Amino acid sequence: MDTYINKYLFSEAYIDDKIIDLKNKNKVDDKTSRIFYSTKEWLEPFIEGDMDAEYWIEDFIDIILNTVLGFTSIDNNNIRILKEDELAKKSTVAYVLDKHKDIDSNTKGKFYAYEAVKKAKNEGLNWAILTNGYKWRLYNTNNISPYENYLEIDIEESLSKEEPDINFKLFINFFQKENFIYSSDNKNLNLDKMLEESNKRVDEIEDHLKEKAELILNDLCNGFKENMNFDLYTESDRREIYVDSIIYLYRLLFFGYSEARGLLPSNPNDKEYKKNSFEIICEEAKEILNTPGKIRDIVEQYDFWDRIDEYLRIHVDEHYDGGLFENDDKSVLKNYKINNKYLVKAIAEINYFKNDKGEYVNKINYKDLSVRNLGSIYEGLLEYNLFIAEEMLVKRVTSSKVKFVPASKTKVKNSDVKIKEGQVYISEDPTERKETGSYYTPEDVVEYIISNTVEKKILDLKEEFKKEIEDDLYDVEVEVNETIKNGLQKQIDNKILDFIEKKVLDLNIVDSAMGSGHFLVNTSYRIANLIIDILSENKWINEDLKLNVRYWRRRVVEECIYGIDINELAVYLSKLSLWLISATNDKPLSFIDHHLKAGNSIIGAYKKDIKLKMADEKATLFDVNEEKNWENNILPKYKKISELNSDTMQDIKKKQIIYSEVKKELELSKKKFDYYLAKKKEKTGLSNKFNEIMLSKNIKRFQKEDISSIFEIADKNKFFHWELEFPEVFSKGGFDISIGNPPYVNISSKDYGFLNLKTLKSRNLYSYMVEINLKNLNEYGVFGMVIPLSIVTSNRMSSLRDLITSASFNGNAQVKISNYAKRPSKIFPGVDQDISILFLIRESENSGLYTTKYLKWYSDERENLFNNLNFHKSNKKMASTYIPKIGNQANYKILKKLTKLSSKASKVIVNDENDSEKLYYHNVARYWIKAYNFMPRYEADGKQGISSGTGILNIKNNFNKNYLLSIINSSLFYWYWLTFSDGFHVTKTDIKSFPLPEKQNYDFENDIEKLMQDYKKNSETKEMNISGKKIIIESFNPKKSKKILDELDYKLGEEYGLTEEEIEYIINYDIEFRM
Repeated sequence: MDTYINKYLFSEAYIDDKIIDLKNKNKVDDKTSRIFYSTKEWLEPFIEGDMDAEYWIEDFIDIILNTVLGFTSIDNNNIRILKEDELAKKSTVAYVLDKHKDIDSNTKGKFYAYEAVKKAKNEGLNWAILTNGYKWRLYNTNNISPYENYLEIDIEESLSKEEPDINFKLFINFFQKENFIYSSDNKNLNLDKMLEESNKRVDEIEDHLKEKAELILNDLCNGFKENMNFDLYTESDRREIYVDSIIYLYRLLFFGYSEARGLLPSNPNDKEYKKNSFEIICEEAKEILNTPGKIRDIVEQYDFWDRIDEYLRIHVDEHYDGGLFENDDKSVLKNYKINNKYLVKAIAEINYFKNDKGEYVNKINYKDLSVRNLGSIYEGLLEYNLFIAEEMLVKRVTSSKVKFVPASKTKVKNSDVKIKEGQVYISEDPTERKETGSYYTPEDVVEYIISNTVEKKILDLKEEFKKEIEDDLYDVEVEVNETIKNGLQKQIDNKILDFIEKKVLDLNIVDSAMGSGHFLVNTSYRIANLIIDILSENKWINEDLKLNVRYWRRRVVEECIYGIDINELAVYLSKLSLWLISATNDKPLSFIDHHLKAGNSIIGAYKKDIKLKMADEKATLFDVNEEKNWENNILPKYKKISELNSDTMQDIKKKQIIYSEVKKELELSKKKFDYYLAKKKEKTGLSNKFNEIMLSKNIKRFQKEDISSIFEIADKNKFFHWELEFPEVFSKGGFDISIGNPPYVNISSKDYGFLNLKTLKSRNLYSYMVEINLKNLNEYGVFGMVIPLSIVTSNRMSSLRDLITSASFNGNAQVKISNYAKRPSKIFPGVDQDISILFLIRESENSGLYTTKYLKWYSDERENLFNNLNFHKSNKKMASTYIPKIGNQANYKILKKLTKLSSKASKVIVNDENDSEKLYYHNVARYWIKAYNFMPRYEADGKQGISSGTGILNIKNNFNKNYLLSIINSSLFYWYWLTFSDGFHVTKTDIKSFPLPEKQNYDFENDIEKLMQDYKKNSETKEMNISGKKIIIESFNPKKSKKILDELDYKLGEEYGLTEEEIEYIINYDIEFRM
């Protein structure tokens, strides 16, 4: 019998590997024997009754920690700070309990897991141990749910045996002192490395499922298509097959995940379920496919479909509901099936690894997969469509694209993946699709954004609340009567609960491009953890108050979380993700239909914008009567949904009924909003007919044929009217928090011109989404998104910058922008994209614009990237054109000196070639910016020319060109360029904007001659073939001329009035990357 519990701390695959290794070692090593027999020896007096139980901690647990395992500890009540030895750093915290104490307790004041983890966090440690001497638990403070996820090994039974068993060996494997010793870099424990190895096993599962996802989906789609057997499949038919196939795939994932995590069956003693469980079905599918010829006998049958659809689906729908398992609104799932030919294989592929013989063997343990893994696996499939091959196609994969080439137009190889005529395939269009790069937001980025938005907001609210209970806390402190004191403590606890209900759970957090729900899932975890922190802050015991993390997470999901996505499949995936983190097997799935919705969050109308021309006046659509309908009818129903419990299926049904009523009552308003916006998009203007329709009180007027084409525009563009979709939020002024990772897509502004966007000319969806989300925040709102660096560097983004900077300079908002390079390491692994993370906090005491410098890092530094950010305030003059990337006082002081200068290089750079001299420079750069007084060699098929990577500057004859050459080659200009540019392109604008000192004291003639000679001396001639042409270039290496460049910088530093310290700073700027 297993006497360990792995509650989502390590992967089951990793622990299984450890157990196999331990079983394969027949001989017990000396260390294991020593620890085992020493532990038995110290336990014996307690078993024999020679030692009183009151000494259990001192004479057993402490002995095990210090004498047997060999730790050095610093003791304080129940806390032990463990170290390797007296001189070593602290490595972990152990919280020790008497053996009769309930280690599982979540009673306030006796929630020992919280105490252990919180102490470790406060000490800056990654690990905590909780033990009562028999049960030993490991907690990781960085876990997404640190108070409820752990590894427990119970050694009581093991110590009753004569020799160490596998369980005890596993205990030593995880709790031995060697795991709590820092590695040579003094950053991480060996236990951290074990967790990293465990996570790699999960990555292997994720990679396997990513590789199989398209194959599985193709099988499901082919199965539906074969059963439908249409002569012709319209675009609508293909879309319905694809959508319902993905929903069916989600169902299979739900079954596997829920059974692995104990959510199914809803009743653990349900014998009927166990006979029809998904695990049993998977085992049967594996056996059939591993038995030669067996599948042929059943390919045309539907028994696997029937068992899943008629038992498992119905079981989940009856006990959990949620909509994912309802077929009535899903035309393909309702009317068609998938036969065994396709379904048995899909089930096996989604649940097993194959061996070298092609047999399905090792089962994938879905317990190891978090919802983040599921999102990463399947989010990439959401953007595609289904196509049917009209002839045989060959699938060709390149680094960036997947092409589907007719076999008749290419040479077909045996190794090619072939798609037969009539078979399905998934793509963006019939001929090719982009290869699915991982744009799934990295976990550390999500956590960083949530920390600076959601967590910051809640902690600010908590600080305000603490002032309200200061007197109450003082009364408790001075009260001597224990009965009265206990009563006062419970009163405070009730006030804290009231604060959580009215302030924390009243927060509305939205992700308007939610994808798989990554930000929303992590937000739900974070808020639940913060609620536990708030409830536990006062250390007294309250037997009536249980700190159930999952209960609070479910409440957060139901009350705080909102999401929008243009893709309806993303909505299903987000719901699935949120259900999986909040489900319990004694309650139905949470009702969140009114919070997660499909639509284009950019395109929508607002009440205040909708005007009607009536006589000589304009009246708003929402007149007094309609506003009263909202106040007296719609908003109370939303409140009723929120107030209802969700503990039973009856509760969920009530919520569904009320929400259906709300949608019905809002239907007329939605039609008016759609009609208004579609007419505006059509640019047909206002008319008497427009007024007549808009003032109609009858929904039937909007169903007449004369205006049906207008609503096709609304449907095609997926209009999304925020005030109608979330009326309860906008009745309070808008959202409290907006977070996410919007799409970075260049578009034509004419498609959005009818929306009157301030950022229209930026022509990118991310910019529009930032504007819309800021518009929909309330007056105390908080915003955080990860977006391209172009927000601070691009001419095109000037309107977005104006929007952001005006909020900080002219309003009361704090704007913080951190800026990240794509070399040497990247924020999105594998994606060549410079990144900014933008925060905007309204009504902040610390208003203003704050930025980091242009951050670069190596991959092994990623772990602490977001822990070591430095921001510095900018001023209006510095940010007049672009937003400077500052980050520290040194950068600010140097930039301030430069921006005070009124003269710019643009004064001496002209367009006219007459009366000017030429300079040449490379128009792209990484770590060095190169400029010359000669044209660099460039030959194409033997003909001398000028490279497209070379820029030309015409310098006025009356200005010393050597001066400008010194500037462009200098570390000072490199620093300035990084402060304002995109870190890659060197434009004329970059050079022209550089300030010139009022007096030029050096002519730099000798310096430049020396530099140019050194450039040439260290240059290399390189040959390459590009597009069939033989190209010869001269390549220069400024790194080898660093000494000469430093001399230039010393002189330039004097010219610009920099201190010696500032000059040294510039010379050594980015030195670890440049050299």
